[in-house]
Amino acid sequence: MRALTRWGMSLMLSFAATLAHAAQPAQTAATLLDRLQAGDVGAAEEMLTPEMSKAVPAAQLQALWNSFGGLQERGATQVSARGDISLVTQRLRFAVGDIDTQVAVDASGRVAGLNFKPAAAQAPPAPSVPSDASFKEMPFNVVSGKGNLPGTLALPKGKGPFRVVVLVHGSGPQDRDETIGPNRPFLDVARGQAPPRKAVLRNEKRPKTPPEELNSDK
Repeated sequence: MRALTRWGMSLMLSFAATLAHAAQPAQTAATLLDRLQAGDVGAAEEMLTPEMSKAVPAAQLQALWNSFGGLQERGATQVSARGDISLVTQRLRFAVGDIDTQVAVDASGRVAGLNFKPAAAQAPPAPSVPSDASFKEMPFNVVSGKGNLPGTLALPKGKGPFRVVVLVHGSGPQDRDETIGPNRPFLDVARGQAPPRKAVLRNEKRPKTPPEELNSDK
């Protein structure tokens, strides 16, 4: 019983140490943002490694931060490890819009990297097909020797046969609508082509398809 109790306490201490280790880079990143927000760029620069401080002088760092306008909201943080570097990722909402921020914290707790980039626009939910539309949409699986690719078939109402148009993706892991920011060009093409008695098939590109769906027999 005592051995079990000691094992339980050891496990709890190990878990607590893991949480503390993960919290340290997140706290460092939060402190850096606090100092930048307060305009205390000198204190922010003290947190940087010598290499980082040389690459991004204090005046340049402050000018970059000020260019985003006022900071309005901070999102949740995510911490990942790359060797001795911890990457703290967080979405910040500024007056100019959402900015994805990544702070690299080294093993000594200093900031070794800082990256800002505009957050990708999120596409709104795809509009449903109106009940009075001259076509309908149905799920469709493209079967190949490498597994199935789920897709959507836009099919004109009425009696066929219909000509079939297959939409082919460009480079990159694209979904069936070829969603780019708020735009869905494949969805627009499919619904624009279906009414003139053309069936249009669009499917998930293989790198975009979850492995469990690739192996599905549905």
